[in-house]
Amino acid sequence: IGGKDFVKNEQHLRGHLVPYLGGMPLNRISTFTIEKFRNHCTEAGLSIATTNRTLATFRRMGNRLHEWGVTPAPFAKVKLESEHNQRDFVLSHDQERQLLDAALQDSNPFVHLFVRVGLATGLRHSEILAARFEHLDSVRRRLRVRVKGGRLRNQPLTKGITAALVEERRMANDPYGWVFPSRRAKSGHIETMSSSFSRCVRRAGFDPRFVIPHTMRHTAITRLAETGADIKTLQEFSGHESISMALRYA
Repeated sequence: IGGKDFVKNEQHLRGHLVPYLGGMPLNRISTFTIEKFRNHCTEAGLSIATTNRTLATFRRMGNRLHEWGVTPAPFAKVKLESEHNQRDFVLSHDQERQLLDAALQDSNPFVHLFVRVGLATGLRHSEILAARFEHLDSVRRRLRVRVKGGRLRNQPLTKGITAALVEERRMANDPYGWVFPSRRAKSGHIETMSSSFSRCVRRAGFDPRFVIPHTMRHTAITRLAETGADIKTLQEFSGHESISMALRYA
């Protein structure tokens, strides 16, 4: 309570810990249970970093409950996995094709377009899913999106992904609405593609701990950097507010 990570801790609890562990008595949550929970997180498409942060929240909660006298001892010890920086992972051209082929075979009708947009634009997971057809400018090849920090910007598009979005808009029930609509979500659009993406990653033969939606962003920006694009072009494409962030790719 009152800690600087309070909001994140609550997200870990409501989003991951309570759905899986909420029905268990505290004294029945063993090390084996936590290992099963860790495997569940991996299968759900969570990165090692997110799983580690969630387990750290669990560990702090156990320590606090013990301090308050609610439990006779802290929770079972939780060992966090070594984290590999997913930003260092770039898909090869062959791996991109494998991932796209796997997405085309998936039961989720939207995941193939999600992967195509991710690899073509470098947009973040949430930015892709919040896209709207009304914000697509097919003439200038721009897609107006709300990016990290809440600001709006025009994402440059390739000819290929522009044509794909135009075709999707032609077939959509609402040609001005969400690109990834959902009747169940309060927002009106699909809010996460983690499970479907992880399923495609496994079908393509990759490790879902290292190939995550953000991998597409890193791959797309790196591809542009490999063409010799200047740093300002990289910054416009990636949407980074500072040149220093874009320089990591150059």
